[in-house]
Amino acid sequence: MNMNLTSFFVPEERTGDQPSYPYITYSPVVAHKQLYFNDYNSKPFELVYQLKCVSDAKAESLGMVDWLRRLFYLENPSNKLLAHGVALETVEDMVNTDVYFNIDWQFSNGLTMTFMIQPNFIDDTQN
Repeated sequence: MNMNLTSFFVPEERTGDQPSYPYITYSPVVAHKQLYFNDYNSKPFELVYQLKCVSDAKAESLGMVDWLRRLFYLENPSNKLLAHGVALETVEDMVNTDVYFNIDWQFSNGLTMTFMIQPNFIDDTQN
């Protein structure tokens, strides 16, 4: 896929005009899920995001989901996340939500991704 990623990813909660197809929306589902309930300063926590691939063509929307899933499992993006104390824990498919307007069809497929965040992470492998 050849695309401009800065205009391709848009917040789910937004105002103004709808972006042109195709695009991906992102939305935090759980912004800071604590795993430790006593003295949790600097302890790992989870961040859960939903990413929805929206298009006016169903095959394109499904293809974008496959591309997105592969993107986070590639070695370079995965290593960049790990170098900053972020690890992708789980990836789950979302139920597709196809919408048929009078003038337009909109297909939305996506992923729910859970990331483990380690605050104050220091990458000792680069020393």
